Amino acid sequence: MGLDSPNGVAFDGQGKRLYVTSFVGSGVYVIELGEPGALGRASVFARPNGSSLREPLLACPEQVVGSDCTSRSFTRGQCQTLANVVDCATADPCPGLQEGDECDYPISGTCQGGLCLPRPAPCQGASNGDLCLNGSYRGACVAPAREMRHTYPCRYSLT
Repeated sequence: MGLDSPNGVAFDGQGKRLYVTSFVGSGVYVIELGEPGALGRASVFARPNGSSLREPLLACPEQVVGSDCTSRSFTRGQCQTLANVVDCATADPCPGLQEGDECDYPISGTCQGGLCLPRPAPCQGASNGDLCLNGSYRGACVAPAREMRHTYPCRYSLT
């Protein structure tokens, strides 16, 4: 849809409009909804004083799969079907890289199945007290004192 940092959503009473707040731009977009599954038309609905909210920018305005495009992060790619819309995605997020190699688009991570996927948190799926690596530092997975979480932070140890 070309929205800048969408954050929260709300529908109008008739279900004809979707309002989307922007975290970075400090404003509100409105999307005029058409038929179910069709791409709606987005525009800026409100810009409070000091807002830097940009007009929505569609990377693939013609909605043609396979055409060349440039994403909001200025990465060259091809228009591809993502969910029920056509949007710009890098043609090869891991060019010349092997499975497990470091990659940086769309986020910093590792190449997995031809996609650049985020690295798991150091203690994801671990138990309290398990050993972990956080960068080049060794540590232990430690549950916060006041609340138990499924993903513990990796605390550095002196040994």
